[in-house]
Amino acid sequence: MHVKLISQIGKLLAVSSVAALAWAAPASASGKLRILTWDGYADKDWVAQFEKDNDATVEVVFAGSNDEMWAKIQGSQGKDFDIFATAAAGMQRYYEAGLLQPIDLSKIPNHAGQLPQFQDLSKIGGAVHDGKTYLIPYAFSPMTLIYDPAKVNPAPTSWSVMWDPQYKGKVLLYDDGESAFATAAIMDGAQTPFHLTDQQFKDALPKLVDLKHNSASFYTFVQDSVQLAQNNDAPIIFGAYAEQQIKALSAGGLNYKQAYPKEGVIAWVDTWAVTSGAKGESYDLALKWINFVISKKIAAELTEKSGYANSVTSTDSIPAGTKIFWMQPDEDPTKRTDLWNQVKATP
Repeated sequence: MHVKLISQIGKLLAVSSVAALAWAAPASASGKLRILTWDGYADKDWVAQFEKDNDATVEVVFAGSNDEMWAKIQGSQGKDFDIFATAAAGMQRYYEAGLLQPIDLSKIPNHAGQLPQFQDLSKIGGAVHDGKTYLIPYAFSPMTLIYDPAKVNPAPTSWSVMWDPQYKGKVLLYDDGESAFATAAIMDGAQTPFHLTDQQFKDALPKLVDLKHNSASFYTFVQDSVQLAQNNDAPIIFGAYAEQQIKALSAGGLNYKQAYPKEGVIAWVDTWAVTSGAKGESYDLALKWINFVISKKIAAELTEKSGYANSVTSTDSIPAGTKIFWMQPDEDPTKRTDLWNQVKATP
């Protein structure tokens, strides 16, 4: 993803482009680690502790979208960053461009303490490539239907509520073509929403154009959605961040709930990966960082501060019986992005 995030709920950085933040380490620091990630995945206090423990300087850059992150890594051929965190499902293009390097699991002892569903990394889409491990799960979340119970009653049970004429101009949409086309396909009964045929794309396109006409605006960051909801009559939100988003909306003085539509929900897994540009001590620091943030203490703090389910201490918050479509590498990320831009540009 996603998209993605906060060090204190309600105090997210609402920016539309990459924002670089670097925290100073002691002048004697001998190593340097360069991180590209979502806001909230490299909390300032964690960075300070890691720098102290490892006598290192850490530089953190926060990205605003998957495409922005790809542009940063690909543009420098992996040389500007040592490690980054993004959705496992979107890693295929990084593999194809030779921008990743394997992770030595013997140097990630905390992997043994991750939740059972993350023990067999071969079952995490994109984590294992050519028999080698490249990704370590960090956080996960479903994408839910968020609604204002005072204005949407009874509680919605289907994604179709986003197309309801009574909410014309009142739906906040997540600005992401991958999840948009997957959701449209799920509504049409697709069982593999990340591997669509030409006909399925053709069917989804007018559906999403209709949805665009029902939209109030588009958001990328959680805090964007909070500000838009505060400034607009927005009883329906496509919730890319689930519980984390509910907490942020509540901190912003707004009362929203979330529903799990009967058609099923998309769920994403964000992972840490090491770039091909990480060399020597930087590679070692990258592995130490991964091990650090999947410790029980830091993982629990991630959930406490952001609301995200973490890969170590969280229990599954998705209701029993929910149909889940775990994100997979899709058939053509560029096609989805181009078509999504076409949808947004439609008058």
